[in-house]
This record gives sequence, C-alpha cells and structure tokens, in this order.
Amino acid sequence: MKFILVTNNRMVQERFKPGDTKNLTQVVYQENLDLIGVLAEARNLIHKGHRLLTHPLSGSVKPYETPFKSVAVTSEVEVLDFQSLQIIEESLATAKKFLADAKVIRYSDKVYDDFRLIDLNLILSGIESINQFG
Repeated sequence: MKFILVTNNRMVQERFKPGDTKNLTQVVYQENLDLIGVLAEARNLIHKGHRLLTHPLSGSVKPYETPFKSVAVTSEVEVLDFQSLQIIEESLATAKKFLADAKVIRYSDKVYDDFRLIDLNLILSGIESINQFG
C-alpha cells in the first residue's frame, strides 16, 4: 500500500525518501510544527480523503513527553473515512488536554535526539506493518 508520512522529526525525514523506501510516495516534513501541528496536518489530509495507517498516539509515550510525531496516511485519495477522522479528532483532543495540563520543559539537545529516535523507531514499526500487510 502506498503511503505518505507526516512528521516534524528530522531523523524520519532524513531516513525516509520517496523512491528509496517501498511504497512511500511523499514526506510532509515541517520541523517547526509541534505535536498538535503534525496531528492537524494529518487531519487535513484525512479531510481530503486519505486514511490513517498508523495511530496518531502510538507507543507508550504521552503527548506531553515528546515534541516529535510521525503519522502515516494512505497516498490514495478516496471518500472521507469516518473512522480515520474520528481517531485523528480524538487524538487531537487528547493531545490538547495533556499539553494544557503539562509544564513546558526545555530539554538538552541529547534528550531531543532521544525523543526523535523513539519516534523514528515507532514509525519504522508502523511502516513494516504497512509493507507487510498493505
């Protein structure tokens, strides 16, 4: 199944290039987006008819624990998938709730790299599933 990655993680953007990665057609990379921005960008694609392929809040990392997120959606545009829409809207609401209650913490560059690596590993697992079952 062909897919698009939406991410604010430069490790993901550097690792995955359309044409080099099986079934990847596009990487929507915007480093200046926060978690909410990445989820909103994925929601915009879902409104255009793309479907979610990875859960927006995958892994055991809480929304306030990492600023990096990568989400895969289908490349194909179809009719609006209400299940994908419900999942992304609920994920946005959850992330906003967690972030509203969290203190803003500034980490060292090493810690941010660790967060990037966690996100990279989560999306790698998702892509393996997409390529295996898609």
